[in-house]
Amino acid sequence: MCFEEKQFISFLEGDIRKALAGEIQFAKMGYQPVDKITYPIYKLDNMMIYMNHYNDCVDAEYKWLERTAKINYDNLLIMMFTESVENAERFNYIIE
Repeated sequence: MCFEEKQFISFLEGDIRKALAGEIQFAKMGYQPVDKITYPIYKLDNMMIYMNHYNDCVDAEYKWLERTAKINYDNLLIMMFTESVENAERFNYIIE
């Protein structure tokens, strides 16, 4: 599962609990040409969620619900990979 960098940062700047309490909405199927796989893409608020480890919507939605139910908001570790200095600085500002 992955997110677009700027959308993920905006998500972190907002009310995470409220956003994750919302329902994900199927947007479309994506295609990964290197591995020749299709995967579902969902929308949550203004963020696209690329469920690239799941072949179908049933598995992707089940896993999303399972994972969000386990979140301990009092003990979060938030990680992000980026090659953009701007995005890294914005991310660091949020988590400090």
